[in-house]
Amino acid sequence: MDEALYSRQLYVLGRAAQERVQGSRVLVCGELNGLGSEIVKNVVLAGVRALTLCDDRPCCAKDLSANFFVTEDDVKNKVKRSTAILDGLKELNSHVEIDTCSSESLTFDDQGYGRFTVVVMVNGTEDEVKQVGMFCHDARPNAIYFIATAMYGLYGYAFSDFGPSFTVNDIDGEPVKQGIIVDVQNSSPESGGQAKCVVTTADDKHHGLSDGDLVKFRGVKGLEWMNEKGPFPVESMRVVNSSGKPVDGLAFKIPVAAESDASVAKYLGGGHFEQVKARTEIAFTGITGSLEDPRFVVNDWNDFSRPSKLHLYLRGLWAFEKQNRRMPRPGSVDDAKLVVELARTFTIRASVGQDEIKLDEKDVSDFEKLAMGASGHLNPIAAFLGGISAQEVLKACSGKFTPLQQWLHFSAVECLPDKLGANHTEFPSLEDLESHSPSSRYVGQAAVFGWDAQQKLGALKCFLVGAGALGCESLKNFAMMGVSCGPEGNLIVTDMDGIETSNLNRQFLFRPNHIGKMKSIVAAEMSGKMNPGFNVEAMQIKVAPDTENTFNDAFWGQLDLVINALDNVNARLYVDSKCLFHRKPLLESGTLGTKANTLPVIPDMTESYGSDPVQDDGGDDIPACTLHAYPNLIEHTLAWARDAVFEKYFNLDPLEGKTFLDALQGGSLDKYTKDLDRQTSTKLGRLRAARSTLVGIKSGDHPEKLFPYDVNIIAKGRTVDIYTCVWLARLRFEELFVNKVLHLLHVHPLDKTVDEAGTLFWSGKRRPPSPEYFNINDDLHIQFVTAATFLYCKIYGTDLPHDYTLNDQTKVVRGMLAKLPPIPEFCVDGSVVVPENDEQAKALKEAAAKQAEEETESVLEECDRELQTLKDSCQALCGNINLQPQVFDKDDDTNGHIQLIYTAACIRGRSYRIPTVDQLQAKRIVGRIIPAIATTTAMTTGAIALELYKLVNKKSIEAFRCHNINLAVNSYASFEPTPCTKKMFGKKRYVKENVEEKVFPVSIWSMITLRGNMTVQEIMDYFLDKYEFELMTISTNGDVSLYNDMFGQEDRLEVQISELYRTVTGTEPPHYIILNIDGDFEPDDDDDEDDEEEFVIPPCRID
Repeated sequence: MDEALYSRQLYVLGRAAQERVQGSRVLVCGELNGLGSEIVKNVVLAGVRALTLCDDRPCCAKDLSANFFVTEDDVKNKVKRSTAILDGLKELNSHVEIDTCSSESLTFDDQGYGRFTVVVMVNGTEDEVKQVGMFCHDARPNAIYFIATAMYGLYGYAFSDFGPSFTVNDIDGEPVKQGIIVDVQNSSPESGGQAKCVVTTADDKHHGLSDGDLVKFRGVKGLEWMNEKGPFPVESMRVVNSSGKPVDGLAFKIPVAAESDASVAKYLGGGHFEQVKARTEIAFTGITGSLEDPRFVVNDWNDFSRPSKLHLYLRGLWAFEKQNRRMPRPGSVDDAKLVVELARTFTIRASVGQDEIKLDEKDVSDFEKLAMGASGHLNPIAAFLGGISAQEVLKACSGKFTPLQQWLHFSAVECLPDKLGANHTEFPSLEDLESHSPSSRYVGQAAVFGWDAQQKLGALKCFLVGAGALGCESLKNFAMMGVSCGPEGNLIVTDMDGIETSNLNRQFLFRPNHIGKMKSIVAAEMSGKMNPGFNVEAMQIKVAPDTENTFNDAFWGQLDLVINALDNVNARLYVDSKCLFHRKPLLESGTLGTKANTLPVIPDMTESYGSDPVQDDGGDDIPACTLHAYPNLIEHTLAWARDAVFEKYFNLDPLEGKTFLDALQGGSLDKYTKDLDRQTSTKLGRLRAARSTLVGIKSGDHPEKLFPYDVNIIAKGRTVDIYTCVWLARLRFEELFVNKVLHLLHVHPLDKTVDEAGTLFWSGKRRPPSPEYFNINDDLHIQFVTAATFLYCKIYGTDLPHDYTLNDQTKVVRGMLAKLPPIPEFCVDGSVVVPENDEQAKALKEAAAKQAEEETESVLEECDRELQTLKDSCQALCGNINLQPQVFDKDDDTNGHIQLIYTAACIRGRSYRIPTVDQLQAKRIVGRIIPAIATTTAMTTGAIALELYKLVNKKSIEAFRCHNINLAVNSYASFEPTPCTKKMFGKKRYVKENVEEKVFPVSIWSMITLRGNMTVQEIMDYFLDKYEFELMTISTNGDVSLYNDMFGQEDRLEVQISELYRTVTGTEPPHYIILNIDGDFEPDDDDDEDDEEEFVIPPCRID
């Protein structure tokens, strides 16, 4: 398995499921239109074993609006669709066998359809879908997994049938819940009920379990039956927390395995729980039966009957196709009415207690509109359904996630303009529409929207922020749709990152030969090839406050639309703030594994992304004492291994040495010492870090006295040899896994108690460690020393033997270890305190700082001695050594970073009896890698592209849709965006019997613009004259006060705002200054205090 390629997908599927995917053979047949191309693209990126394409029909003009593999030459030369797709598809993944077959070869036996694991039919007729679907359902000994899907303009469906019995190994794909046990007590059984135990978990984190979940245990002392038996079903319960409040998530009940277990045993400490995913069996109905008695996935919160009605629409559409041997003509009202009439001839069996499904007036209107464009091909629909259908293929292949049961119907009729333009008229066929078209490329889209909408799309000026997975898919979508493809249109994409191997699995515009190149440049080039008319421009500049000279007012002002394709919240919030300030629509989306969210942000209509941002899953902060002394989860030991081991010894300390050496040989030592003097509390530590890297380590360097060894690193200009690197690595092992534990157990012995009741210190969340004495035959021990040796060699530029690689590494290290001298016995320094908690640690730190302050003179003298030692010892090193601090890189499996962190974490985990994870999962945790898969990305960008149609058609807020989707469990939540809250600014004046209103609505989109470099007095006069508003305070940058009437700042009244800004903030004013003002309205004699209303003061912008 190519883990470098599939790394992000492996975090979604898991290794076992990925292996099953890589053993599957998939057929995609029917019509390889845009939807078909989306499916095969996603399936190939996912890495199935083999894919076969079948579509003997020639490419035609409508393919160009959605099928990104088809070129204008393919259409001109009438190349078979399967052939036109083949070459481009093969570029995506060399691990997949891809071929084509003719429709004649697809016989209903083992040599035809029977040789495939999964069969996908795209835009098949009703008879084709039934014939192939029932053959797959009835195949023996095992059913062939069958998926049918189609797109007809703004409507499409997906259908899954995985046979009479299908096993799902993991219904949701969520990480298993796990945690520590702090107590187990017997629970009084209910009358006649089974005896149960109450398992109490850590009080700082919800255990995440629900009723019926299964768990297993390990490491429980005293109740060994819990470790040996199970898994046990969970019963959730409430307990009273430390604040006296009943809460959920801190305990659960399990049945006692045997009556005797509960009576004779007692919990003695320790233990972890881990959720066990139960398998689920699903019985599918064949297509013939399912047409008559369907099961639906609900995907419209506004109308739960919508899937049933769309099912009738599909049947009417199929009946029309069968009757007329074609789809409805573009724009034909008569054909559309016939489709609806035919749909009304079908019924759906009503469930008990439910009324029969009938089409109301709105349904008829919607379905007629859908039918008028049913012959069209739209890229957003293709991308949306292509992601869903390809995910169904992966579900079938892997047995992971819940399959569709069994119909998903989707329509986006709300994308249509309220009135179709004059250029949208009836045509006998798509071919006739093409002959009357300004451009045949967009005929598939014009069949739905007409040419007016196409011209609007082409004229758009867009800014796409990010050219990763979402960015690549969006560029492809926009090129197919004709966005920014007109003479006035333009799309700018920016991204600062280069292309890496791990990107290729889901950022489909990139190929292996692009590795190392800039994402934005390659993405622009590749999407431009899909549509030569695509006016796309690439930039490599970060969108952030420090680049506002590039992305200035003029830049934002000329835009029509901004699209976020970012993977972190802070960047998304910044772009959102710029769109809010410049009143630009923003299409926002994000993914996490199989989950996705989309949000259209529309000026004066909706809230912004920043109103309720999706939060990063950055993980919980780990208390420092837990990290350094009392870990109980593998996440704790991994964080320690990265920060306290890798970062300190292999990055920060060498970096300090390099900084000093560069300053010494560059003649800038004075500048280095001045930098040291700025923070006297860290000066000695920094100098010792530099000396320990360049000269040698002294036994008294370690603040906790855990490294009582003297090691000469570099002496008199000599380079560091591999022997020294092995010696350093071996001593680090002793420090971290032996000395540190012996010292901790000396300060806090195993029998230490914390109260008069005899409660042991090592109880609850604290787990006592045991030292890991080095064993050359222990794989973890030798791997740690080897990885540390490798990194030391890289830091010092030490030549490695030709056979020294991370895959074949132990030979050299074992040989060197045998030559090392004995390590001196460690003697614990009892004066060094290990704090029991973070509060005690804080107090000790403050006491140490106070003591250091009292001993400032002696500390500075020691600093001078260290500096002189460095100068004297390192003169000969100048020009002879080039230190290379190791900057953590999670995606390079050859650099030793993950190996060192993983082995250190596992050794420490074993010391504390903490269950470990495999290296792949450790890499995800340490690297904070976001799981990702191409299917989710494609589906997400399809959904967001649909919102673009609504923008150009100037739809009301009721037409726009937000989506929260989870492909794993078929959760498709679709709902209107939240409207922006509007309040008023101004006042009502009563003139005789009439009310004169001098108010205007204020929302997050509102701002008062002041022109010119005004003085404070001029601003006050402006608000008084225009709004009868007496201004009292002016501030900027949040809470920086520029003027406050209460403080007698009359001297500032005649000062220009730019000068005041410069004086108060100490920085140059930006191109525009945002002011926040406060005050009150001038009272009128006839004002009625009871009529006062709440007013909101909008921010001001002064240019």
